[in-house]
Amino acid sequence: MYQIFKLEIKRKLKSPVVWILVAIMMLLLYVNIDMSIESNEMKKILDKKSNQYIIYREIDKKTLLTKEYKEKAYGKNYEEYVDMHDKSYKTRSLYNAIVHNYDVSIKDFQDENYVKINKTEAFDSLLDANYEANSERNKYSSFSKYLCDITNKELWDRISDGVKYEDIDFKNEGSEFASPRGYLYSTISNIFKAKRYYYLYNNDLIGMKLDEFNNLNILNDWINSIVPIIIIIISILLNYNLINKDVKEGSTKLLITQSIPRWKYYIGKFIASTIVVIITVIIPLFISNIYIKTQIKTQPINYPIVYDKQGIKTFEPSFNYIEKNFEKYEKPVEVDFYKMPYSIKSNDLMPQPLYQRNINLIGFNKFLILTFLYSVLFIMFMVAFVQLCSAILNNVYLSLLASTAIYGLFYFLFKPFLYGKHYNLCPFTMNNGARIVAGTHNVTMLTALLVLGFSTIILLLVGVKYFKKKGI
Repeated sequence: MYQIFKLEIKRKLKSPVVWILVAIMMLLLYVNIDMSIESNEMKKILDKKSNQYIIYREIDKKTLLTKEYKEKAYGKNYEEYVDMHDKSYKTRSLYNAIVHNYDVSIKDFQDENYVKINKTEAFDSLLDANYEANSERNKYSSFSKYLCDITNKELWDRISDGVKYEDIDFKNEGSEFASPRGYLYSTISNIFKAKRYYYLYNNDLIGMKLDEFNNLNILNDWINSIVPIIIIIISILLNYNLINKDVKEGSTKLLITQSIPRWKYYIGKFIASTIVVIITVIIPLFISNIYIKTQIKTQPINYPIVYDKQGIKTFEPSFNYIEKNFEKYEKPVEVDFYKMPYSIKSNDLMPQPLYQRNINLIGFNKFLILTFLYSVLFIMFMVAFVQLCSAILNNVYLSLLASTAIYGLFYFLFKPFLYGKHYNLCPFTMNNGARIVAGTHNVTMLTALLVLGFSTIILLLVGVKYFKKKGI
């Protein structure tokens, strides 16, 4: 098998088709980088012209962390704060905790300790989450408190700067203008923000600006929109003649007559072809990533991104909020360089996030590794599929046409299962490793692992059995 593997690797790497595909990919990625830079500059111009509102998260820290802003938001003392906010006021103990945290933020900002500010931001978000959970108007108070209890156990002692949870009274009447469901969404939103800020603090990272354009934006775009298409095209173009060409030229018969078992020949070709496809995809991405860093602002590769934390343990996927249901149900709101699913209202300037049981944060570097692993699994499936077509069909052009047509047919038939409340079990639609890891592909990582793994094994077994009986 090693001999077959070695010969196939050499033959493919000497093929001009491989390097032409590498060159085309590099050109496409280069164009994508330039287009991304141009579109980002245009977006900034349009945003400045059209945005009539300033969301509090975008207010400059220099404005937020000042004595004037503090008095405007919290009053000079607790009594003045109560007069300002009427019945929806916070208790004295909660007020004291918030003001103390605010004072710590001011000191950190003055000391230019921007990493440590993330700690106070995390605590502020956690205080808000508990406040929303304990509002009397919160129709889902028990569930909100349950979510807060989990997060409090995980984060409170790490970010509270000595403030004890039991010393704070979170009870409040709430605002009559807020919807009951809005309290639950707001609780979840603040829990997520608390986790995100703590991740930044714990990993010595400074948060991105909402409109920041950097290397992570482009890398995230690549693995979500470009790589999934490329691995399909390359897997077909490099392997449609994997078996039939050698059979036609007579090299297969020569090798088999040298006491090489047919199954070793078949599996050796499969392993070599899989590796070549992976190399063909990785080289342009690696070189283009180096180019990115010379053109735009870069962020640390371990910056946090959303992923499906339960995905490797469960078969139950999260409802897919990300794609077609935007227009009818939801809209995305950008948080750093990724998007979170949010509820939508016609007059909602600050939409709240919808709850997903699986959502958590992971470093972008680890996210890339997981995405790569699932992309490799899909490549293995595609090579096994195209190799089987090549073994069955003696004509190389017919093999190319059949591989493309069959793949396109399965993808078209099962594409609707990628959206809405469906369960995606078709390996032909599992080409987007990033969405599988993120939990937005209507399939979990565990399910995708089993489906792609078993599908590849079945295709190889069928291919080996057919190839043993094939007349050569």
